[in-house]
Amino acid sequence: MTIHLMYEEMALPAGAFPFSVGTYRMERAPVPARQPAEAAPSLAPRDVPDTWRDQVGDALCFHLHRFFEISYVASGKALYIVHNRCVEVSEGDFILFNGNVPHAWIPDRDNPAVQKVMVFYPSLLLFRYLTDASSGYLASLFGATFSFFVCDRAHPMNRELADLLLQAEREYVGRATGYEIMIRARILEFATLLIRLHTPGSLDRDLQPLRESRPLHQALDHIGRNLSEPLSLADAARAARMNSSYFSDFFRRSMGLPFHTYITRLRLGKAVELMNHSDLSLTEIAMACGFSTQSGFYKAFRKVYGACPTDWRRGGGARTG
Repeated sequence: MTIHLMYEEMALPAGAFPFSVGTYRMERAPVPARQPAEAAPSLAPRDVPDTWRDQVGDALCFHLHRFFEISYVASGKALYIVHNRCVEVSEGDFILFNGNVPHAWIPDRDNPAVQKVMVFYPSLLLFRYLTDASSGYLASLFGATFSFFVCDRAHPMNRELADLLLQAEREYVGRATGYEIMIRARILEFATLLIRLHTPGSLDRDLQPLRESRPLHQALDHIGRNLSEPLSLADAARAARMNSSYFSDFFRRSMGLPFHTYITRLRLGKAVELMNHSDLSLTEIAMACGFSTQSGFYKAFRKVYGACPTDWRRGGGARTG
């Protein structure tokens, strides 16, 4: 199976409110038309349910992002793939993703999911005593012990959680006086209930080393915050509090790609997003995505996508969402 990994961020103007919500009919993420130079086999799904085998196919496009994502299934069905695990969701279920967690999805062919999707950056709740990485109240939510969480429709707190999201959506749509404060209050209440629900022991035993790896999360957070800047393995190793040699092997085992290949793939994924959805010049895109030279950007792009960025953009490329 071929695995593609794309990088995504919320399209927010500078200084904008770090929250968004919308309702979408789920569509399968398009796989880039050109074969990547490297894949991430460690993300390939294991134990695909029999009812989904003919829908998974031979290629999957994973994506990851720095924001927190809450998806509520209003109708229909879908299969999510997170790391190696397959998770079926249907009407009434929640699935929540922390930042920097690669995931893919497949809508049911006959009854595709319609989802209410909320995304926000941790800065939405930017109070030091709440969000401090080591000791803040929300450390267990935004920290390394939480990767993703499913709350199915049968759970006794499901209705309460759904009501909080609907209230936040109404505030966001209505934009009445103080709506930002009301949204923060609803999301903070939602986060508190999630913390009460979440127990590390509920994670699959064979996935715990990856999901609960604080060093990995610290490294991925460092990468996400500095993707447009020079990024060295040594800097990421320091963020993870490991020596560089051990970190290099650890990162490859955890993410399925060598460190520098992973960085390049993220940067190219972000470049494709900007090429598809912005009017920035290719020089500006190269700089925004952390490439030190335009020639380096062109060389990396051609190696992965089989075409130069100019031709890719002129031909419409492969839309990523």
